[in-house]
Amino acid sequence: MDFVKQGKEMRRLRMSLGLTQEQVAERAGISYGHYRKLESGNGCPSLDKLLRIADALETTADVILYPGKSQNYSARMRMYYEELQNRPKSVQKAVVTMLETMLNMEE
Repeated sequence: MDFVKQGKEMRRLRMSLGLTQEQVAERAGISYGHYRKLESGNGCPSLDKLLRIADALETTADVILYPGKSQNYSARMRMYYEELQNRPKSVQKAVVTMLETMLNMEE
């Protein structure tokens, strides 16, 4: 894994939210020093910390772990989710049923 790329992605996400390193660290429940170290590419967070950092940066862990590779899917999934929230409950239920059926299909 390329920790420098991951750190750069964390910085990009943080800056897009207009947050300081201190604010992200506080949101994630980790020390400022530890977050600063991770964002500079010097270290690998535990799974628990990675998930908390992703939440703090309003993204998913895959976006941080694989910058540039999964962002399109994550962004599209968020877009679909937001769009679905504006639809009637009957449409929401139909979409969920369809997704569950597709995910439970055996290959």
